[in-house]
Amino acid sequence: MAAETTVEVDAELYSVSVIESAIYRLALSLAGRVSPAGNLGYRVYLAAKQADLTEEDLQHLFHTQLVDESLREKVDEKTTDLRNLILAHAFSRSGIIGPDPDEQD
Repeated sequence: MAAETTVEVDAELYSVSVIESAIYRLALSLAGRVSPAGNLGYRVYLAAKQADLTEEDLQHLFHTQLVDESLREKVDEKTTDLRNLILAHAFSRSGIIGPDPDEQD
């Protein structure tokens, strides 16, 4: 029988999108479901898709991926402006967008 476990996640540390991203990235190894756990955070139900995974393995995989996804979210937030600037610069030189008709002679 495949291992199953429940993990409590603090809402002040991790957002629902981070939790869902962690579950999604581990989709080959486990199935997961998130539900509210009162004011404290979220309850995450995890079930192994591989027979050789233990409850401890599930918890370790999930916590590791949770931290990874949280860091990805923080990097994304901090680099959004720079990414947009780089994209704007790249597109301004691409010729995809023609000259503004209002700026012509």
